[in-house]
Amino acid sequence: MTVVMAVGVRYESLDLLRGLAALAVVTLHAPRAVDAAPLLPHAYLAVDLFFGLSGFVIAHAYWQRLRDGMSLQRFLLQRLIRLYPLYLLATVVGVLVFWHHLQSPVLAPDLPDYSITGFFTNLLFLPAFSGNAINPLFPAVFPAWSLFWELIANLIFAIIAPRLNWRLLCGVLAVSLVLLLGTGVTYGTLNVGATCEQIWAGEGRVLWSFFAGVAVYRLHQTTGLKLGIPIAIPGIALIGVFAPPLMAWGYDVALALIAFPLLIFAAARIDLNSVTARWLASISYAVYIVQAPVLSLLEMLFAGVFAMEISALPLPLTTALLVTATLAASTLATRQYDEPVRAWLRTALRARERRTPALIAS
Repeated sequence: MTVVMAVGVRYESLDLLRGLAALAVVTLHAPRAVDAAPLLPHAYLAVDLFFGLSGFVIAHAYWQRLRDGMSLQRFLLQRLIRLYPLYLLATVVGVLVFWHHLQSPVLAPDLPDYSITGFFTNLLFLPAFSGNAINPLFPAVFPAWSLFWELIANLIFAIIAPRLNWRLLCGVLAVSLVLLLGTGVTYGTLNVGATCEQIWAGEGRVLWSFFAGVAVYRLHQTTGLKLGIPIAIPGIALIGVFAPPLMAWGYDVALALIAFPLLIFAAARIDLNSVTARWLASISYAVYIVQAPVLSLLEMLFAGVFAMEISALPLPLTTALLVTATLAASTLATRQYDEPVRAWLRTALRARERRTPALIAS
């Protein structure tokens, strides 16, 4: 199978879709009273969309290069350069705030177990296990459990990419589908994977959605159709599928199985021509990864200044505060930290490759 690469093409519409999905996750994590439902109850399915988007984008950026001989080492270095700087910043800030929360009589009782060992494990992009099964795998940056699984999916893709054809891809999807259905049946939902007791539940979610994204990319490359619709339509559709009250696991699986691949296929065929849309697209990864420390900082602010929990406020207000603060922090972190650091790392990698030609695949 020949994979045709559109060199230099950047799918900003997919980045925007990821940004909207990341904001949906932010609304899910907004502090609220125990009996209050989130504004977008199914926003946890944004993770499955992230995996699908990642499969599409990774296939676009690396499939042909891996077939041409790009080394596994160089591929992983490129992925770490993309993901790790912001993750490191969020983890360090999150841990510092976590330790501050330990001194707060308001916040300390609700904190999970988190040791120095767990912190250093998380720094290596690995889960932190504890004696409590319901503890998050990444306590300081709780959404990072999905990045752990994404890196595993990236690694599997890089290993099989040189010989990946439709037959092998369909085989991977078949196995992944069994795992995805098993997750839905076992847990009654796809809202699993973030805690110690659920770590293996992420396996089916990532493998199906990631390789479905790879398949969508292959179909996209063989179809010349352009959609003359505004990007707002896929965006509205995305928010719409997150909005219904919680349902049985079949709804979750149907979205991961059918709706999200179709949404990715449609969005990839739309040109982005809005400054605001491009801004959200550019900070989409940051929105997802910095929301945890931003939430912790807001909780610290309310506990320290107002001696109250932020969840005591009306849910729309806490959601608006968290979304606004996350957007501001994401813009600052992307412009002033992530982009300069990644540019420096890419320059250093190229310089190292010139000194050590073995790093460059022949």
